[in-house]
Amino acid sequence: MCHKMRVITYHVENISRRKNRSAVQIAAYCAREKLYNAYNGRTYSTPKKHDLIYSKIMLPNHAPRDFFDREALWNAVERIEKSVNARLARSLYFSLPKDLNIGATRS
Repeated sequence: MCHKMRVITYHVENISRRKNRSAVQIAAYCAREKLYNAYNGRTYSTPKKHDLIYSKIMLPNHAPRDFFDREALWNAVERIEKSVNARLARSLYFSLPKDLNIGATRS
């Protein structure tokens, strides 16, 4: 018997100042957290969203430990990138099939 599973699709988007976007804004949305952006003085949050299943910051061993704080990490990115058309981050969106077993054992 052959089971057909829907295809997983993805989309990659550049987050850049040229398009009036903020890395802090995207991080707040993706993590469903309230984050302050020191670059533009705005606070971003998505308080009505309760659909987040998993969120994690992964850093290389040599990265500053302060960057495990999402607000510190993305404000550092905003601060270091000086250009008005700076590419601050990339956002990856995945569409997973509804019949995917989220509770499957991880190896």
